[in-house]
Amino acid sequence: MATVKAFALPHGVSPSTSEYCGTRESKENDIPPVEHVGEAVHEAVQKAWRDGFDPAVGPFVVLVTFS
Repeated sequence: MATVKAFALPHGVSPSTSEYCGTRESKENDIPPVEHVGEAVHEAVQKAWRDGFDPAVGPFVVLVTFS
């Protein structure tokens, strides 16, 4: 199973936090479909947005990992 995680980092790469994380799992052993990546990113950014962080204002970074 492949997992994609997206972390919204409203203050840039440092300090990192997993508070704004979106996760999707795929039954495939390959890279998850692009829909899973987009959904994970969307979830992470929405969580940060709800807490008042604007993704259009730097240094807002979204880090995507695959495992």
